[in-house]
Amino acid sequence: MKEIRKLKLALTSSCTLRCNHCNIDKNSGLELDFKKAAAGADLLLSSPGQFKRLEIYGGEPFLKFDLVKEISSYARKKAKEKDKRLSLSIATNATVLDEEKIEWIRDNRINVSVSFSGSPESHNYNRIFPDGRGSYRAVSKNINKLLKKIPPEYAVCLYCVDGGFAGNMEKDFNLILEKGFRIINVECVSGRGWSGKNYNDFEIAMVKMADAIQGRISAGDFIYFEPFIELFRNRRKYFSPCPVTGDMEIYPDGKIGFYPYPFIDYQNIKNKVSAGDWKRGLKLKYIRCEYGGKECKKCLKSYYFLEKLYDGAYAYSIRTRIIERLFFDILKERAVPGVKRYISKLREIIDMTYE
Repeated sequence: MKEIRKLKLALTSSCTLRCNHCNIDKNSGLELDFKKAAAGADLLLSSPGQFKRLEIYGGEPFLKFDLVKEISSYARKKAKEKDKRLSLSIATNATVLDEEKIEWIRDNRINVSVSFSGSPESHNYNRIFPDGRGSYRAVSKNINKLLKKIPPEYAVCLYCVDGGFAGNMEKDFNLILEKGFRIINVECVSGRGWSGKNYNDFEIAMVKMADAIQGRISAGDFIYFEPFIELFRNRRKYFSPCPVTGDMEIYPDGKIGFYPYPFIDYQNIKNKVSAGDWKRGLKLKYIRCEYGGKECKKCLKSYYFLEKLYDGAYAYSIRTRIIERLFFDILKERAVPGVKRYISKLREIIDMTYE
């Protein structure tokens, strides 16, 4: 079997928000029970390779806090038994974070990724409560509590960009840093419609963000795009063309598929996109295939077929190109004292992330 570097567990369909870009049925009551989640962790940890990342998300995973704790404990135990270095990450919208959950995150050294868009106008553009209210105020308040209790190395800002507010990204970026985040993952909304101007604004903003990150290094203010972690470990391009390697997820119904179908039209296409299930594992097609060549392109073309993925996918390609260029530009200057410290800190983050 090929190496699986990352696997997502879509723990629940339930959520406190009704984000405009997310098509998950929040009222379906689907939940990935412990048995199915454990099977996913076993699949990840049984594959070749030492570094493994298990991501728990939803819906809102902290609505199922007891299950989150049970899965996390199981995965850590299994990783130790198999001598794997495990990065355990939980993605949250932060609306239900309280002192108990924050203390658990801190005490168990959990990597927590918070969906946050910097400015109230950008955040509330998409991330709204069922009654239509924006969630910025509640999320911002809980982020403040979180970042007072945990080291910045364990916190990632999931900055999810909609084409409609791409022109606001420079302001958002600065506010994200003011909030206290030092690791940022830029994500791109699909299916909402990106115009040519949106793409242009997005690329300009990404370049400015990259320049700002590089410019702060000499002052000792170290900011990282989250993909730097995998880029540094691999010293090659971050994204493998094969979704088995880094885009696999187990949905609440126990089916295995590849990100990001739950956000598009999962209920209507779940059988077509299924790559296996929790009980039987991956289909042989995905276990036996190898990287490279025409077969990979044919596989990808047949799998990623939804039109609603195209607009966000193109924005992702812009993002990835700029992030990779910045990373390797920084690496070329590694003999410079400030850059040397920057890279040393990145090593420290990796050691904290992968226990």
